[in-house]
Amino acid sequence: MGRDPAVELPEFPHYFAFSLEGRIRPRHEALRERRVQMSLKDMLTSSDDEFRERLVDAALSAARKIAAVLWVQEYQRLNSYLMKKITFRLDQWHQQ
Repeated sequence: MGRDPAVELPEFPHYFAFSLEGRIRPRHEALRERRVQMSLKDMLTSSDDEFRERLVDAALSAARKIAAVLWVQEYQRLNSYLMKKITFRLDQWHQQ
């Protein structure tokens, strides 16, 4: 789910027309397990295929963000290592 239920429920009262066991709980669990946020309306009114597609898109987007962060961290680590090596070699060269 996305926003505060106290805000979403009045905006989407059709929530109560959906099956708790057949639609609400399974979709909520799928979102929660993947740490994906989606409005109640989007979560419940989309077809099964649309829901899966949105879920996959959101999960891929999150994975891309994580990969980008990890790449930046690795780049910074490697850059720091190389700068230390270069500085060390320059210091040695100047001492000769």
